Amino acid sequence: MATDGIPAGCNDADNIGASAQLAAQVASTIDLRHRCRQPAQALDQLAVAGGTKQAFIASTTNPQLVGQYVAAALNSIRQAAVGCEYQVPAAPANQTLDPTKVNVEFTGFAGKGAIGQNQGCGGNGLGWTYDNPAALKIKLCPTTCAQVSNDSTAKIDIVFGCATEQQKIN
Repeated sequence: MATDGIPAGCNDADNIGASAQLAAQVASTIDLRHRCRQPAQALDQLAVAGGTKQAFIASTTNPQLVGQYVAAALNSIRQAAVGCEYQVPAAPANQTLDPTKVNVEFTGFAGKGAIGQNQGCGGNGLGWTYDNPAALKIKLCPTTCAQVSNDSTAKIDIVFGCATEQQKIN
């Protein structure tokens, strides 16, 4: 969500709480300016509820640069949204998850493909690793994380049921 002011004006403090609840429900990033109280307080409350750490504010002191500021903020949000760490969800009731049958698929500007597992992220730094196989948290290796973060069309899917593909180390 992007806005140019606090919902319903300056005197209705209840609307910030309602807006924060809505933001938490949709986990959107919120950026707004406020004339009546400290911007950081109101803006960050909404942004945190929406899933970001703080509000992104596009300075209007140079109107020719506003578009660049907004684009930079949106790019930052997009990179954070893709991320480089993923919690593997619990298996459905009465089933178990086989950690040797988990794959990471990447879809980006150049197409779609599997990212191979590279336990410990050795060699070329490509692939993904479990940070703790018991907790089943997947982390992209540093080189892969950088590549994913720099692709404006990046999408990661965690796929279950087929033998885990291994990263080929050069």
